[in-house]
Amino acid sequence: MSSRRKRKRERHKTEATANLLNPQGGWGECTKADLLLIRQAIREDWPVPDDVRRSIIEELFQEVSTDCSDVRRFVAIVRVFLAMVKGNIDASS
Repeated sequence: MSSRRKRKRERHKTEATANLLNPQGGWGECTKADLLLIRQAIREDWPVPDDVRRSIIEELFQEVSTDCSDVRRFVAIVRVFLAMVKGNIDASS
């Protein structure tokens, strides 16, 4: 591959990540796909560190308690909370 193609590819990668809210890979703004992945992690009992778990719950609770204009997103967040409750009930049984 020519060096011109490599430079062009690197420039496109840089431009694509320049507009992200948190390009370092942190939690940031969660998408519907992220919410589905969180639900799957709860259902399948993936090992999640306690501090990460707390931060996810706090951010989701904060978003639900504020005025959530997107109804689908609100329902997706509530479904995550319901999965958490079900996981707690299953763990205590």
